[in-house]
Amino acid sequence: LLLIYLLFLPGSHYLHFFFTGIEGGQTFPEFIVVVMFDGAQIGYYDSTDEKVISKVEWLKEDTDPDWSEYIRRSRRSQQNFKYNMKILMQRANHTESVHVYQRMIGCGTDNNGKTRGFDQFGYNGEDYLMFETENVRWIAASHFAVLQQDKWNSDRAGRQDSKDFIDHVCTRWLKKFIIYQEKS
Repeated sequence: LLLIYLLFLPGSHYLHFFFTGIEGGQTFPEFIVVVMFDGAQIGYYDSTDEKVISKVEWLKEDTDPDWSEYIRRSRRSQQNFKYNMKILMQRANHTESVHVYQRMIGCGTDNNGKTRGFDQFGYNGEDYLMFETENVRWIAASHFAVLQQDKWNSDRAGRQDSKDFIDHVCTRWLKKFIIYQEKS
């Protein structure tokens, strides 16, 4: 996590999405998405209310298709997280207690306008998989993730979708949010 913040130094801008799936935690929603822009929370979604809540005024006024796309992606991610959580729990032989599956994906620009991005997953507080944007492939962070790495790397279209989100969708949203923030 520290590495992510070191990539985006002061004076730069960044957009991060934090997805969290929780199994067995009855007091928490089973799925949560938090959107951070330059270190401040700007959006929130959870499986209890199933609606996106904007946390900033300048985004509440935004009615363009990008925010609608974010809502669709959040709902689709909720289904994917539930499916992947069950697979992880089976592989780890976890049946009871609370388990957490997380994804952090985002992008940023430095003072020179150069963009960078990242996509990584964790399970129960441990690194699980990381996306290598230069080579468009997933890297297992532990022996536990090798099966998932091989499966996801065999899906060429899925790997390209991850790269396209980081390189195009996320950076487009980031640039738009910078403009919105400057106007507010």
